[in-house]
Amino acid sequence: MRYFLSFLLLALPLLCCAEKDPCRKITRKVERKKKTTTYKSPETKYAFVIRQIKTDTFFAVLFHFSDEREHFETRGAAITFEDGTEIVDENVEVRCTPERSVFIGSTASASSSSNGGRYVLQAFFRISDHYIGHFATSRIVKVRLHNALQAIPKDDGYQLKTYVNCMMSKN
Repeated sequence: MRYFLSFLLLALPLLCCAEKDPCRKITRKVERKKKTTTYKSPETKYAFVIRQIKTDTFFAVLFHFSDEREHFETRGAAITFEDGTEIVDENVEVRCTPERSVFIGSTASASSSSNGGRYVLQAFFRISDHYIGHFATSRIVKVRLHNALQAIPKDDGYQLKTYVNCMMSKN
């Protein structure tokens, strides 16, 4: 019994640390037919990180948030970091969908700001090799999709930075 208790006391700190390891939260999906391995971080309030390995490595952050204005068929995104650096890609496609539909009589219409509706904006921001180090060392504080701005909570920015670091070490 004494040996068991000694083992338990030695193993308990290791178990506690393992639970706090954010890299353990990243999922891995292998598609043998496509010869693809995809890593995905847990979703924060406004984003998650993806790394896909095929013939080359693809890193991206998927941003998503709501806005009161519609942004159909728009492009452009910018990420601002805590050190003031801004990365802009005006070719990023911004997807916009009504958050819900409003039924008037027997016909449905897309919600709009005139009837209190909101729109969900989504965009994949590809992380180039040139900027991957910046994503791994600096926290994201603000995102712009088309002309809609969203502040990223401090904890979420740190989580995204941590997930990028975790994925950089995955093969």
